[in-house]
Amino acid sequence: MIILFIHASNFEFNVKERAIESAEEPKISSLKVENTLVCFTTVEKGDDSEIVKLAVKNILDVLEKVKAESVVIYPYAHLSSNLAEPKVAIKILEELESSLNVKTFRAPFGWYKAFSISCYGHPLSELSRRIRKVEEVEKSEELKYCEKFGFPNSAEATFMKRAMIGYLRNTFKPIYEVENEEDVEEGVMSVIYKYVEGGRVLPCIN
Repeated sequence: MIILFIHASNFEFNVKERAIESAEEPKISSLKVENTLVCFTTVEKGDDSEIVKLAVKNILDVLEKVKAESVVIYPYAHLSSNLAEPKVAIKILEELESSLNVKTFRAPFGWYKAFSISCYGHPLSELSRRIRKVEEVEKSEELKYCEKFGFPNSAEATFMKRAMIGYLRNTFKPIYEVENEEDVEEGVMSVIYKYVEGGRVLPCIN
């Protein structure tokens, strides 16, 4: 799932015409709301109830930060090419709506809609997040070939890590470097090995 967040001072939409045969019947055909968090949402293949829980957590996190008074879930198929089937997408969006437990509106799935939006323009007014399960770390196609040569658990992998650190050293030219220290003075490069939620496994490095 991918969500584009817009904190809007004003947002409105009007349902126009059916875009797909399997479009859901609209619960609301128009909406006009102020100070709302608009969540342009793309449901992807493989999204399930666990993804919904993570999405709820992310939405509520942003909602709390921007102090919006409501949430608008707006189906938006243009953030990914890996789209879920319409029937699945509708089910996921319904579950997302019912799980939020805050004032929430949901635009109907499968319809052409006219909308207008006015973004507040503060630093957190435009955000995007890809929602993935923690255990699902994407492996690039190149990694399959790297593994044939002993990556990532080999001396060669250590060499690649050192090469990457060397590249960063040459780029940023730190005064000196340390490992696993977060609170460092300006000009010091700290190398910290972390697993990042939703991260991508880089070929021959991780």
